[in-house]
Amino acid sequence: MTMVTPASHPKALIAVLAACLVLPLAAALTPATGNASAHSPDVNDIILSINESFIEDSIAAIQAFGPHPTGSEACTRVRDYLTQRLEAWGLEVYLHGWSRRSYQGQNIVATWPGIHAELPPVVVSAHYDSAPGSPGADDDGSGVASVLAAARALREYSFNRTVAFVLFSGEEQGTLGSLSYVHDLYHQGKQVAGVINLDGIGHTETESGGRNVIVYEEPASAWLADAMEEVASDHYQQVRLGLKRLPNTGYSDHNSFLTYGYGALQVEEYEYNHRFHTANDTLDYVNVTYVTHIARLTAGTLARVAHQSWRTPEVTIAVPRHDVLYVFGRELLPLDRGTVLALGPLDMVAEASADTASVTFYLDGEAVAVDEEPPFSWTCRRTLLWDHQMVAEARDAQGNVAVAQVDLGLSLY
Repeated sequence: MTMVTPASHPKALIAVLAACLVLPLAAALTPATGNASAHSPDVNDIILSINESFIEDSIAAIQAFGPHPTGSEACTRVRDYLTQRLEAWGLEVYLHGWSRRSYQGQNIVATWPGIHAELPPVVVSAHYDSAPGSPGADDDGSGVASVLAAARALREYSFNRTVAFVLFSGEEQGTLGSLSYVHDLYHQGKQVAGVINLDGIGHTETESGGRNVIVYEEPASAWLADAMEEVASDHYQQVRLGLKRLPNTGYSDHNSFLTYGYGALQVEEYEYNHRFHTANDTLDYVNVTYVTHIARLTAGTLARVAHQSWRTPEVTIAVPRHDVLYVFGRELLPLDRGTVLALGPLDMVAEASADTASVTFYLDGEAVAVDEEPPFSWTCRRTLLWDHQMVAEARDAQGNVAVAQVDLGLSLY
């Protein structure tokens, strides 16, 4: 988990209706081939297949490498260990190389192909690097172990959507690995259904803390939090968790996806672990039962979402584009880190599927315009400086809703 001083984030539109799948900015991933040998999923069976011994053994194995910050030999050994495990389970695995500032690393991307190539994948992620001097059992061995558990459980079944299991390096230096990965997704025109990021999910102080988990969300990911809440309720005896849903203020790899307009959640422990980034972040202070419950909740949510094949409104924000400085509506300079800056009036253009009846535009949580005919657009004539959020909410004749968003402002890093 990246430790930074919180800045002001006026992103207040959490109560957006989000009863369906959000399709963010871009066009499809490489077609999935499907898994004819696997069988249809039973969410309860998937949840029950995740046990404490697997979680504990996985965290212990990561901790045994010692501190493994990005760029270290130990980090390379952790990468190889994780890659070998994912490959042994029959997943398609590749390494995504990145270089930012003075750092270099590789992200691990493992996929379980879905049946329908046209459906965008659902992603679960964690970071496998640790802070210098820390063995990283909770931050983020707990998240990595849960991603491994989900991969091991889901690979026994077939799903309509591809599921991607992504493990990032460079998180502790400012989410450098994930930012590079999502930058490439966006500029290659690839699509993602939604992202669940797990970072620091293993520590509890009280009995109450062990029964709750924090979920940071945005308008574009509220539907995914809804799905997670349904799984927690439907399978409470196996999960035993309540969700504390909050507007996004989490600092981890999910923000890289949000920066480029993809819907993403951050899941983290209810009670903060003050041993983060120290030599004492060890398995001795991890509640393995708690991690197991979160891993079960995550795997169950992935299974439920991946098996759906919604045919609802699709919406993306075509303008403004990420990594661009706009001056009086014109693209002036290329930027980086997903930043969108605008000076003067700015057109907002949403591209939506043919079944869309209307698109409502929001600025910082306020509904500012409704357009009922394509091309769906709104011209913002307000002075835009610092942080702002634009949202396009598409609705079809049946009342189904899809949401896309773009954040304007200066980069946090």
